[in-house]
Amino acid sequence: MATMKTELLAPAGSFDAACAAFQYGADAVYLGLGGLSARAEAVNFSPEQLASIVAYAHSLTPRRSVYLAVNTLVHDDELNGAVKALTIAENANVDGVIIQDFAVYSLARKLFPNLILHASTQMCVHNKEGAQALKELGFSRVVFSRELTFNEIADIAATVDIETEVFIHGALCYGYSGLCLFSALTTGRSGNRGKCAYCCRGAFSHPEKNQSSFPFSMRDLALRDNVIKLRNAGVTSLKIEGRMKSPLYVAAATHLYRLILDNVATPEEIEDAAKDLETVFSRPTTSLYFNGRNATAESIIDPETVGHRGTLIGRIEGVSRDRNGRFLRFTTARDIEVHDGLQIDMPGRPYGFPVDILRKAGELRSIISAPSGSRIEIALPKDAPKLEIGAKVFCSSSQAVHRKFAFSHPRKTEMLTQHGIDVELTLTSNSIIATSNYNNETATVALEGAFTKATKPEATRAAIEKAFSRTGESRWKINKININDPNTLYAPASLLNELRRQLCQALDNIFEKAQATDERQRLNHLQSELSKPISNDNAIPIGHSCKVRISATPKKIEANEVVLALSIQDAADRNRLDKQLTEWQKSNPTIRIALPTLTRGEEAEIVYNAIKHLYSKGWKAYECADIASLHAIKRLCKDDITITADNTFYALNKIAALQLRDLGISAVVAPAEIEDDKLSELCKTATSMIIVPIKSRPPLFISETRPITPWNKSSKYELKDRHGNNYTVEKYDNRWYTRLKTATEHPATAGALRTRTDLTDCTNP
Repeated sequence: MATMKTELLAPAGSFDAACAAFQYGADAVYLGLGGLSARAEAVNFSPEQLASIVAYAHSLTPRRSVYLAVNTLVHDDELNGAVKALTIAENANVDGVIIQDFAVYSLARKLFPNLILHASTQMCVHNKEGAQALKELGFSRVVFSRELTFNEIADIAATVDIETEVFIHGALCYGYSGLCLFSALTTGRSGNRGKCAYCCRGAFSHPEKNQSSFPFSMRDLALRDNVIKLRNAGVTSLKIEGRMKSPLYVAAATHLYRLILDNVATPEEIEDAAKDLETVFSRPTTSLYFNGRNATAESIIDPETVGHRGTLIGRIEGVSRDRNGRFLRFTTARDIEVHDGLQIDMPGRPYGFPVDILRKAGELRSIISAPSGSRIEIALPKDAPKLEIGAKVFCSSSQAVHRKFAFSHPRKTEMLTQHGIDVELTLTSNSIIATSNYNNETATVALEGAFTKATKPEATRAAIEKAFSRTGESRWKINKININDPNTLYAPASLLNELRRQLCQALDNIFEKAQATDERQRLNHLQSELSKPISNDNAIPIGHSCKVRISATPKKIEANEVVLALSIQDAADRNRLDKQLTEWQKSNPTIRIALPTLTRGEEAEIVYNAIKHLYSKGWKAYECADIASLHAIKRLCKDDITITADNTFYALNKIAALQLRDLGISAVVAPAEIEDDKLSELCKTATSMIIVPIKSRPPLFISETRPITPWNKSSKYELKDRHGNNYTVEKYDNRWYTRLKTATEHPATAGALRTRTDLTDCTNP
């Protein structure tokens, strides 16, 4: 339910990118600090740069916004850094903080109550229940999963009183954001911790045949024809992806969508802007599932080519050779000039090269540029591969576009964060005294001197106001000066200037002391929380639990508790569900029902209605996978229930575990990507809350989209990567799950009260 004008939100991986975004029409930017950001390897911002860009954004008319991403998972030894990042956010007066980790949420709510919180897309919110849960937790905005359809987006925006943010352009993850473990479990680089290795862009092959493709390589999202629909549906913010992209990309992308939203450009101008953007960075595009979940994999994945293509400007008409070398001949559909870049469409990766020598077709004289429609020849590098007649030619870099999207930096005076103060100034015959208050403390500065009667008393106030207006680049701005000068004395300008400098320094000392005190108190609070034992009044069985699918053949399992994974298909057939649960209960008296990892739209209603039915039948032990299912369980099952949380709640630290306990969770399965040493430490500090996953094959990808391979379109098969790792791909509950072929194992960590074996990948229990 939008409460403001729809904003155009641009990425800012660097200070330059933020400047470019605002210059070309962004209403807001999102950015990160050097750590704790889901784009940790972007250039990112220093605290000083953050303060400067916020001050600049707030000085513009209309006022612009800046959102800080602190949207990674953190370990216990990084929680101090989280507190410092939130402190920086507060000091800079950012307009919102984007978060994923429940520890960061807990710290923000308790220590920084004035910060506005946005739920990152990493929290994987995809239905009304999740949005409502976030609203009740105090979040102001939810960033939706990219996979949602327009109808799903419009429904949530219309029915839940929370700001909504939707991706409209940029790179896509193959798996649901926040649920991807591929990079973490195969390379040790966690996407949830800002260091994704982009494994989905890699080549995979058939385990036994010499065939390969890019089965997970997504096209780029482009919703340019649909942004007006989103605005009309009440979406709060339209988001361009790209914190790893250049300022040029940010400028061109922002310009394109500004033209569309402002409705002042002709279709031809919009198309030209789109082609300009393509020269900077482009893959083939898709609308993903915006228009419905029946979109084909072929419309979403490009299995043959990865990387930047450019904008199509022609097709190869011929390759000639003369004394100057080989020349590529084609008719250009775009103005072209020396130093532009070209790429030729080829299997695998496009072949790219710069325009070093350009000439008209059939002529030997070189030219600097050629207009659209010209038949031209361009020199090929000596190592150029064989090029096929008819192959597509793309402009992948344009000097004209570089010139078109030049940008400037703000002046220093536009980037100042200044605090307004009032000053009391008193003149006596032997001193001049200035006082001011900040944070309930008084700064007083006195300078001695022999002050005589002013020959022009009316000029005294003007001289004082002039001297105290020169606060320059300090953090202080004088709002009002009260002058006590009953004897109409004269004070020289040099003395007034020195008084102002010393007063600003005294106020700086008060400011910095207050900042240090606040930070010390916050860090002390954090250490106090970390030192507390976790009490757990809502106990669940101690020992080993085993998780299997409800649909598996019921049998006796040697475990203290059997956790039965409910699918959407299971939930839809209640009669069969009741019978299956009865069979399981015959040989396994302690059973917990686990909700699906994610549900959308009508799926959610099917599952939640099934939970309501099961609760009425006396089932009172549940496991949730996300904030939506937790909220649904608590809403539908009022009394005498226990709730555990699956590893997708990402309790990577003790503060997150404490927060989940406070939300009603009795224990949480430790994240699959946690390192063994970190898991051991977590078990020491949060013993009663942690379930140790000693063996599992967690999904590396959970996706709506079928991978594309040239050899297999069945619902279950295997893949191999270039490192020799083997994977299984399986369709389950209308989604695609990719797993390592071999199980992931953690040692049975010493001191763990509860352990878990997860056999929901169809391994026989």
